[in-house]
Amino acid sequence: MSSLRQLIKAGIIKLLSDGKACKARDLVDLLKIELGRKDVEKSEVNSVLYRDLLGTVECDSTFNWRLRSGVLEPGPTLQYDAKEEQDFSIRSGLIRTVARLRSGLPPCENLEHLTVGQERISPQLKRVLQLQSHAPHAWAIALGDYGAGKTHTLTLFHEIALSEGYAVCQLSSDGFNNALNHPQRFLPSLFATLEIPFRRTYGYTDLLHDVLSDFNLTSKLRELVSTHLEGLSTIVFESHSGLDRICTNLAAGTNHSDEWRESVRTVTSHLTGDSIRHQTGSPKHRSMAYQLLCIARDLVVALGMKGLAIAIDETESVYTKLRTYGSRLGAVRVLSALCNLAHCRVVFAITPDAYSQLTADLPGMLYDSPLRLPVEDIAQWSSAITSRSVPVLDCQPLGKKDRKCLLERIANIYPQLYGDGFSTPQFRDVWAEYVLDSPKSPVSTRILVRQAVDLMDSFRYKNGC
Repeated sequence: MSSLRQLIKAGIIKLLSDGKACKARDLVDLLKIELGRKDVEKSEVNSVLYRDLLGTVECDSTFNWRLRSGVLEPGPTLQYDAKEEQDFSIRSGLIRTVARLRSGLPPCENLEHLTVGQERISPQLKRVLQLQSHAPHAWAIALGDYGAGKTHTLTLFHEIALSEGYAVCQLSSDGFNNALNHPQRFLPSLFATLEIPFRRTYGYTDLLHDVLSDFNLTSKLRELVSTHLEGLSTIVFESHSGLDRICTNLAAGTNHSDEWRESVRTVTSHLTGDSIRHQTGSPKHRSMAYQLLCIARDLVVALGMKGLAIAIDETESVYTKLRTYGSRLGAVRVLSALCNLAHCRVVFAITPDAYSQLTADLPGMLYDSPLRLPVEDIAQWSSAITSRSVPVLDCQPLGKKDRKCLLERIANIYPQLYGDGFSTPQFRDVWAEYVLDSPKSPVSTRILVRQAVDLMDSFRYKNGC
């Protein structure tokens, strides 16, 4: 951490130690006075709040920051103890992890610790996330057959992206509502999964409601809408007029009036893409979808995030569910646009057969088309693939040794949640027999994990652990 960040971190804790809540913009001015420095930037303060002080500070729905209840200042020196809060957070994460394992699903936390056999993938994902904001080819491909671990890799990308300070959203593409050639259709589904580190809100709608409850944040959003949302459509007009009314209500202190609520509903419907989801995939509506995506991306950056990370699963649906060449070409246009957006990091999963077909089709898709938008730069996207400028993460099924290692890691996590009753000779004998038989088991890794957790659950219920 740089010396300025250390000063900002200590200064924030000192300023919030009186128990009063404070907005980030006010902390900037107070820190300039407290530290005697003019180079304190709001982006740096936001970054420290969201990343360096994780577990130490919290903010409410209107982005007022305060010290968490477990953080104390016992004396004149700047000290704090958040052990109780951290212990609670760790236990909550373990509960969620075991619950996901119990269902045979990759957990959304502790996944990097549980990943075996493909540890090389984590450094590759981190390199993609740590590229400069406007670096080209800031995306990767997860390549593997069904059951090889592509979804696991995308979930790992989700976890690492959050820890690196990105807002994250994900999409499971299909040939219908989430068809890749129709961004105006899948945009609301994509936004619904938006997750921001250190925020209790989940989904873009919740975030917009919080933003539209604060005058300064609404003003920033209005500025972003003016920058990105173009044209003379009803959506553009109603978004601008709705934001104007919201600002007027917030300035007058009537932010819970019927007019404010109606304006929030209108603006949220438009900015989440809900009002265009049943439109055609024409260039006009695709362009609108990209504009809305840029607004969301710049909004999370303004809130202190590094950018937006997007995980796309089942990209092979381009070939398995889209029947015509035109629809497949449309999907490639959209995929290239998503991968080339600044401040965005994208990983998409695809099967080897579909990937081979895609690379074979790309030369014929490079010719200009009147339906292609400037942001849909297939040529640059294709060049990154053929020149191997982007990482291709090779997902493979776990071998016998790796499956055994995975079970051992699960056996280390489970007792952290339910105590040390699993160290008894009785359980060790049962577990050793199960692990010994696991390499011979014909079931998938997902079922193997479910069986392992079921075994530990049964032992815990019978023995009162």
